[in-house]
Amino acid sequence: MLVADDAAAQGRAGSVTRILVDAVGTLPRGLSDPSQLPGLVASAVVRRLDASHREDGDPTWLLFAAAFVTRNSVAVCTAGTLRIELLKHGALIHETREHVLANEPLDWVRATYGDIDTVEHATMITRSLGDGSRPAEIRTWDVAPPYVLIVRGTSDHHVAASTVDSSGAIVTLEYRE
Repeated sequence: MLVADDAAAQGRAGSVTRILVDAVGTLPRGLSDPSQLPGLVASAVVRRLDASHREDGDPTWLLFAAAFVTRNSVAVCTAGTLRIELLKHGALIHETREHVLANEPLDWVRATYGDIDTVEHATMITRSLGDGSRPAEIRTWDVAPPYVLIVRGTSDHHVAASTVDSSGAIVTLEYRE
């Protein structure tokens, strides 16, 4: 599952899709550890967003979420305000966090932004692909199927969902605007 959002300039879905396709096309074939795939895609997107590869109309940064499902684990990678939730039997058992000022350690906030008003700027994005700040966050969750993966945006709207059955197969995948 791969979701990217050009929050800086809505309405350029074709550009975002092209960037993702270009980035995935640069990945090596035959990975020895496919759980590294979400992080490798994030790195490839960062390279594609670099000014030397940017095309007219391309965004300079993207919000990003990716997940790779194996038989007994899920590797996830996020940057920005997209987050991934893993539900098992209807209960939330794992989730990533939104990369916004309110969710960052105060010592990091002060070191990075000085005396910024953390209440006024609570929803300021602190991590995205292509902005040159911090790398995407990568995690691996050990979990046996069945379960459901959900990608959510800032307004808690459901962006994408996958259901993984007891055999480990993805049986449904849906995207919503």
